Amino acid sequence: SRERQQELIDEDVTEYMQEGMTYEAALAKTLEETLPAGHSEHETGLSLDILCSGNTQMDLTQANEPGNRWLVEHCAEYGFILRYPKDKENITGIAFEPWHFRYVGKEAAQFMSSRGLTLEEFFIILKNPL
Repeated sequence: SRERQQELIDEDVTEYMQEGMTYEAALAKTLEETLPAGHSEHETGLSLDILCSGNTQMDLTQANEPGNRWLVEHCAEYGFILRYPKDKENITGIAFEPWHFRYVGKEAAQFMSSRGLTLEEFFIILKNPL
């Protein structure tokens, strides 16, 4: 919910401020990984966070979990993409999140996966077909 999203933002901002950051710097750092309330893809019902049962930490260690590696390799078969892949932060505007998956449909997911595209890059292709 929007309320929960705002709670997550507030918690992270408070944590960064306790480490010595200003409010503005803490908010900017938080928004690198967490979208503002009302902007989360989770609100659409198309995105979800998937954590491995042996590691329920929502952090970069998920990328090394065998279950996560399998999911990244096979998610397109089920119509999902890894929404915020590594080395695509400059395109998505969001830091790498190995746990965040989005449903786009099988055909789109397989197209995007086979070409290493983010959702943003896919939308560009849709707007400007060859």
